[in-house]
Amino acid sequence: MDENDTNNQFSKLVLNVNTNQEEINTQMDNENKNINESGIVNEKHTPQQELEEEEEDDDDEEELDIEEPIKELSLFVERDNLFEHFLVIGLQADSNPKIGFIHKPELLFSYPPNKATPPKIPEFCFPNGIIPYIVKRTPSCSNLNEVLYGQPHLHSNSHFYTFVLSGETPLYGVCLTKPELLHTFPNFFPQQPKPLERAQHYTSAPRCYCIISKMPFFTIHFDLLLYLLAQDRLITITRELSSEEETTDETTTTKEQTEKQAESTTPTATTTTTTTTGGDEEEKENVDNVDNVDTVDNVENQDIKDSQVEDTITTTTEPEETNVNIASTPNSSTTTTSITASPSHTPLHPFSNQETRHLVDKQNLLDILEYYYNQKVVEPGQNFEFSFPGEVNLRKYYIPTGKTKTESNYKAIADWAVISTFLNLNLENILKILGAILVEQRVVFVCDNLSILSSASFSMLSFLYPFIWQGLFVPILPSNLTDYLEAPVPFIAGVQQLRKKNFDGLIVDISSNKITYNKCNAPPLLPEFKKLCRNLLSDTQILIQQKNHNPTKNTPTQIESIHRIYITIQNYIWWLVKKIENQFIADPVDIHDSLLVEQFKKRFINSVSDHNKEFVKLLLDTQHFSHFLHNNPNIKHILEEKQQQQTNTQGNI
Repeated sequence: MDENDTNNQFSKLVLNVNTNQEEINTQMDNENKNINESGIVNEKHTPQQELEEEEEDDDDEEELDIEEPIKELSLFVERDNLFEHFLVIGLQADSNPKIGFIHKPELLFSYPPNKATPPKIPEFCFPNGIIPYIVKRTPSCSNLNEVLYGQPHLHSNSHFYTFVLSGETPLYGVCLTKPELLHTFPNFFPQQPKPLERAQHYTSAPRCYCIISKMPFFTIHFDLLLYLLAQDRLITITRELSSEEETTDETTTTKEQTEKQAESTTPTATTTTTTTTGGDEEEKENVDNVDNVDTVDNVENQDIKDSQVEDTITTTTEPEETNVNIASTPNSSTTTTSITASPSHTPLHPFSNQETRHLVDKQNLLDILEYYYNQKVVEPGQNFEFSFPGEVNLRKYYIPTGKTKTESNYKAIADWAVISTFLNLNLENILKILGAILVEQRVVFVCDNLSILSSASFSMLSFLYPFIWQGLFVPILPSNLTDYLEAPVPFIAGVQQLRKKNFDGLIVDISSNKITYNKCNAPPLLPEFKKLCRNLLSDTQILIQQKNHNPTKNTPTQIESIHRIYITIQNYIWWLVKKIENQFIADPVDIHDSLLVEQFKKRFINSVSDHNKEFVKLLLDTQHFSHFLHNNPNIKHILEEKQQQQTNTQGNI
């Protein structure tokens, strides 16, 4: 693969987080207003703790103005659907996979059904493939019931993770995985689920339920997945219990029929006429018994049926043949099912009672997806309220404010990702990684837990704002794409295993909380590194000490700490930005003239204290700084005024 091909392939994976021009033109507007968190952060517990003036060097005497106000605006012009795709990824139910071997994941289901899905999504849902395993049936059926009815995802964050797909607009993947039997499938699938057949062992494999959305509202998307799977689980339990009761009733009825047959049969046949008469009575009695069995089964099925099914089913019996007839009168919405029986029990109508129930259950689940798909998100800074079909309580979610759509999205990302990062990496390592990313150093996170892995990358992305990462961003990189890490471009990536280390950059082993500088020197620390650590220490300790057993919901105390951490880091980044921006405004330079820009950089670096020069020099040479410089409305405005003054002067002459 030559360098051009490599770069072309990389461009397909690079996260396109650039905002449109209209958003960019307002990005730095009116910076003399405070960041407004719209009541989320309590004013009595202000997050902007003044960076203490304890630095001994004379060059550090200037105080960090981390309370520099920033105005908040709302720029959600487009009202997209809440999600683009709902997908189920796993192994085909009719496949016969080898136990213990890695298998390629496949797309099993998609909604909306006629909408083309982006390629390679299965690989991102299962970056290391799928390994099926055996579940044995024991006398207690404990292991089997755990797979069928258990909810392990409610007790561990390892079942929840996120990724992103590149393109004109980034698409965020929100995944929930759970173990399931291979030959069973959810009730919203087109196929009709069947009661579990009795066997000595079953094949099990994880399935991934995935939302693809333009909006990184991870908490809201995860709540949809949890609600949908909870409703599907309820339907499955009802069906299995109904199947067990039907089996028990059939066994009891068969026993009663056998006893009646024994009683009605004469032990010795005296005459041919007597024997024949007894046989006719026996046949008639058997037919009546069969009719009774079908009637009882039908009534019990209706008792167990989900309360959402409003159709009234009336059962009648006929003496000769089985005929299932579902009819609706023109003037009534009530559906009448007529079931008759014959000794052969052969259905003549294509729809059975179980099939009808499946169609109703499937539609109820699809209605949840359709309702969520058609929801329109409110403006940033407002509460987003809705209830799923069949739900009584109203759900409320706060949409973060932001000057741009990108800023609002980054705040939503931080709400989900920050806590996991601070619980698994110490504060000093987090700030070292942030400093490395600010100077465009390559960073690879390594962790088996996909939730922790993706959160680490996403949290760093959110901290960068107002800089926008211009390199490769792949929080979960499939194992068959790890060769891309050898390309000569900056990247932030996450892998479960790192076998090849043919790149220069940081390797962050999250499990051991260790940073390795692979084929490179350690990048310079952030300016005022120790002061920033002190500002973040108290909230970091709160996150560590606060116990929470819910993998998808943070406690109110955790939420407050997360917002204070995010705002403190954001104000620190803005402090760095203002130092540079003010120099450009004071000494306007044509940013389109690369030679003049380089000369300005040298003059600015000479004015920086010696121990911060290396960091500032590397920062000014990054792609995200160049992007920020060329799209800064304040600098553009100053240059336009300068050009206008020059034009007026020439006109007067």
